Amino acid sequence: MHHLDESDVWALMQRHGIVPAPAYRLGWSRLSCLGCIFGGPDQWASLRAIAPVWFERIATYEEQFNRTIQRHCGIRALADRGHPYLAALAQPELARAALSTHWSESIRIRPQDWALPAGAFGHGGGPT
Repeated sequence: MHHLDESDVWALMQRHGIVPAPAYRLGWSRLSCLGCIFGGPDQWASLRAIAPVWFERIATYEEQFNRTIQRHCGIRALADRGHPYLAALAQPELARAALSTHWSESIRIRPQDWALPAGAFGHGGGPT
């Protein structure tokens, strides 16, 4: 898989009817962690919208340790500059699935029913 680019991976998933993870369907472009240190304003605004307790725990750590996750501002300021992903607001059941530790839906669908997730080709940041 490492030799494939992102479009190849999505095409493979579509051809085989593999359901993208809920976080991708919400708008996240990376799944390495929900509160990624490389996350942009929209990602932090989305986390605040779907998991306010987790968001506040991270914000409190920033205050407690007098250090921000990103060099120039804290996550509250980042989230204030962003807009939650539309699917995160409109599909609470999908947000619950993304936050769950258990996969409860089918992993395959008919390829003709497959749709490119909102997080495809997004701005996940981080090392590449």
